[in-house]
This record gives sequence, structure tokens and C-alpha cells, in this order.
Amino acid sequence: MRKALFVLVALIMICGIAFPALPATADVYNFSIQLLTLDGAPPLNPPAYFNPITIAGDCGSTNYVGQLNQYFVHIDWGDGLIDDGIVPNIAQSGQGFSGTWCSASHSYSSGGNYTINVILYHQQYPGAECSTEATCCVVIPVVVAGSNSPICQGGTLQLTGGPDCMSSYHWTGPNGFTSNAQNPSIPNATQAMAGTYTLTATYPNGGQGNATTNVIVSLPPSSTITTPSSVCAGSTGHTASVPDAGPNASYSWSVTGQGTLTGVGNQSSIAWNALSAGKATISVTVTNKYGCMSANSTNVTVNAELIATASSNSPAYEDATISLFGGPAE
Repeated sequence: MRKALFVLVALIMICGIAFPALPATADVYNFSIQLLTLDGAPPLNPPAYFNPITIAGDCGSTNYVGQLNQYFVHIDWGDGLIDDGIVPNIAQSGQGFSGTWCSASHSYSSGGNYTINVILYHQQYPGAECSTEATCCVVIPVVVAGSNSPICQGGTLQLTGGPDCMSSYHWTGPNGFTSNAQNPSIPNATQAMAGTYTLTATYPNGGQGNATTNVIVSLPPSSTITTPSSVCAGSTGHTASVPDAGPNASYSWSVTGQGTLTGVGNQSSIAWNALSAGKATISVTVTNKYGCMSANSTNVTVNAELIATASSNSPAYEDATISLFGGPAE
């Protein structure tokens, strides 16, 4: 039996994959196959479907070899599973034939991107005769929900839902929150907005999927500084502290003016010394483990160093009044 070479007779563009036409020769049987529908409609762009999917298409030839009942359809679903020996519904048309290949359904075990290959062949696959192939990109989406959590109180909560090709999105969450936007945002976040947000997404064929995301809204850490309000010039060993901001927090201290920082500055408390009379400014920025920040500063009066003096009206006459004088005066 003469081997038949089947080639495409036209450009087939399905889900971005093109099959160019090949030139015919005296020994070539012009053959074509198309994927017309997926889940009962033309393939979507972008493609997005939900289990199970159903595909169908048509086929034709201007010439053919053998008998019509010797032609079959082979489907590679792209996940390692194959359906073979599907009998197409074809009838003779002139020197060739035309018709449809029976629809086929398949369920995927998990979401992802799959490429479906549909091949019409003669007698045996893979056989000596070449076959033609129609390819479609299929996406079985996994619904995902996310956010920019953790966020600081007063910031904007940004929820993100996916994938992009769903028919609809519906969010629910704490504090009575609802939204039909795919990626809603909530300004001026408060701790009442913390908790679990649920996304329900509707697939193009009507099925639904759900996903959740947990949101943390953090209060800013305290940056209230505790330190003496006044010290003497040249005095040492003073401390300044803020409340502990918890694990993985950071503290950035500075002492300017008539004061100087001593020791390590990335702690909730520091030591500092006074310099000359005037004013020392102690500043701190506290950042908690969520990145929330709080800054504060306080001024400390540095008093001039006092030099004590003592004097009297000595010498004095017997029975006179002795007067003592101490300084400096206030």
C-alpha cells in the first residue's frame, strides 16, 4: 500500500500556535484537522478552563488512501494521558472526505498549563503515514489569593487574586468586607481589618474555586523616650530607653548637641554622657519585625558645672557674730 503523507492545507492558528501550509505534490494527500471548540465554545484567549474539559473539531482531505473506517483520532492531553482510536464522523466528499471528529472529555488531576495535541491518522499510530496535528494551549487555573501583608496601621491593604482570566471574583473578609474586584485595595488599615480574607473565583464554564490569605495589621512600636530631664555638664553614665518592640526589632539612636552616645545604639536602651552646658537632643527610630516605624526625640537640659565656694567674716572679735557664706548663689 502506498504510504500517504498528510499535510496541512491552510494556516491553523490555535491558542497562538501556527501550522503553516505545505506545498502539495503528486504523491501528497492534502489533509487538515482543526480544534473548533473547547468546552462548547471557541478556545478562549487567554485560555482558561475548568475540569472536565471537552474538545471537538472537524477534519477533511482532498484525497485519501484506504477506507474511511481506517482513520482514527489520537489525543495527547498533555498530562501523560492519551486517548487513542477515536472514530471520526467523516464522509466522502469528491476525491476526499470531510466531517468531524467525535468530541472527547478529560479531567486533569491538578491545575496548570497543558498542551493538547489532536492527531488524525490512517490505520496505525504512529504509522508510516505522516499525520497532521492541531494544538491548543489549555489552562486549568488554580485560584490564588494574596496581599501585601504584613502592613502597618494607617497603610493601604492591597489584596491580589488570580489568575487573571476568571469570569468573576468575590472577596469576603473581616469587619464586614466584601468586594467584586479582582485586586481590591483598602486604605487607612486598622487592626479590625486583620484576619482571613477569602476569594471565590468563577471559571469561564461556571465552576468555582476558593483561596484564602491571612492579613496582619501591625500597630507602630512605641518610641517614648525615658531619660533625665536635666543633667550637669560633664556628667556621665546617663541612660535613655524606649519600650521593647519585640523580637527582630531595630533601634536607631542619636545624641546631638551637648551630649554624646556611648556603647551600642541598636538596643532599646543606651548610655550617654553630657558635655558642656546647654541642650542635648536624644532621638530614636524604632522599627518592629513587620517594618512599622515610630520616631521620637526629647531635649535634656545640661546645666553648667557648679563650683562650690565657702567664706566667712573671720577673723572676728570675741563675742562677735560669725557669718558663713556659701556659693554659688542660686
